[in-house]
Amino acid sequence: MAHEDAINAFAEFARKLSGVPLLRVYWYDGTSTGPTAQHLTLAHLEDVKVRLGFVNSAGEQKGVDSLIVTDMITLARNRAISDAVLVSGDEDLRVGVQQAQEFGARVHLIGIKPSRGSQSLFLMQEAEFVNHFETPARIN
Repeated sequence: MAHEDAINAFAEFARKLSGVPLLRVYWYDGTSTGPTAQHLTLAHLEDVKVRLGFVNSAGEQKGVDSLIVTDMITLARNRAISDAVLVSGDEDLRVGVQQAQEFGARVHLIGIKPSRGSQSLFLMQEAEFVNHFETPARIN
């Protein structure tokens, strides 16, 4: 499964980057009809938490950014994390990054090439670490 390969790759990267045990991988997505078969498969993987927003009638994801921001802030405030690895480019996450950092967490921003231009420059400036990876063929 491509999603499982991606989760394993990012989990290993996070462990190497932070040097501490992985708390868990959070997988965020939107849905208009409830969890899909893929969501349910992911939700049953070890150390994976699936968090779902919704997709409105215009095909736009709603609520996903706020789930990410809330989780980053809560985990940092409760000292459950020292590092967060964020795979995104959405500027709406910048406030969550800033708040998590105020609680002492380091935020590492990851992009999948070609990510230049699709990641907010302001979000990139907030992160302690920014890296862009080639998409491995097995994750495509």
